[in-house]
Parts: sequence; C-alpha cells; structure tokens
Amino acid sequence: TDYRTTWSGITPQALTGAPPFHQVSLEVHSLLRNRVVVGHDLRHDFCALGFGHPLARVRDTARGLPAILGTPGGKPRKLRHLAAEKLGWEIQSGAHSPEEDAQAAMRLYQKYRRQFEAAAAALEARRQEAKARRAAAIP
Repeated sequence: TDYRTTWSGITPQALTGAPPFHQVSLEVHSLLRNRVVVGHDLRHDFCALGFGHPLARVRDTARGLPAILGTPGGKPRKLRHLAAEKLGWEIQSGAHSPEEDAQAAMRLYQKYRRQFEAAAAALEARRQEAKARRAAAIP
C-alpha cells in the first residue's frame, strides 16, 4: 500500500486498528452534511473520500478568492506560500502535518471571511437565476 506519507502525513502505524475506509468515508460524509467546509484545494480531499460536497458550502482557500489568493494567471497558490505571505506563518517545513494545513486554511478563511461569504452568496444568486431561467423555458 502506498500511504503517500510525504503528502498525507499518514504512516502504516497510524492506521493500525483503524476502521475500514468505506466506514470512515460514510461517517465523514454524514458529519459534513449541511455544513460549510473550509480547506485548501478540497477537490482532492473529496475525491479521495469518494464523495463531493455542495459548492455553496465549500470555502476553498485555493480556489475561492482568485483575485486575492490566486496568481495573476488565475492558478491556485500553494498553501505554504499563502500562509507565509498573508499570515506570516512558516508551514510545511518538515514532515507534512494535516493539522497545520487545516489551521492555516482556517486562518486564511477567517482573515478573508467577508470576501469568501460574498463570493459564495454571488455564486448562489447566479445558480438561482440560472435555475429560474431554466424553469421559465420549460413550456
């Protein structure tokens, strides 16, 4: 089994006695239902877990605010670079720590909360407008 320890922080010892993946995936899915999820480049996490999450309830520091947190070309930036520039934090300098990443992503969200929530509200408004247009087009 490839634990991808460099990126995941997971070691074989950490999984000794752990419940099966399917059970964990279902539990995480249940815990996240109807909640806002904050993180960095979350699409990879949801893909690994085997489920998605409504975009209206995702606050992704990699993609949520490209004008503030992205590159001039619109590409997402690495969390360690955002943490250094926007928070003055040095992260990911040793072994990967998911807790450290989560703390940095949450702090970025808190710092730019108004902008994240405004972007989420604008996205939801556009989705509702599109839904209304589709409904109006049905004879």
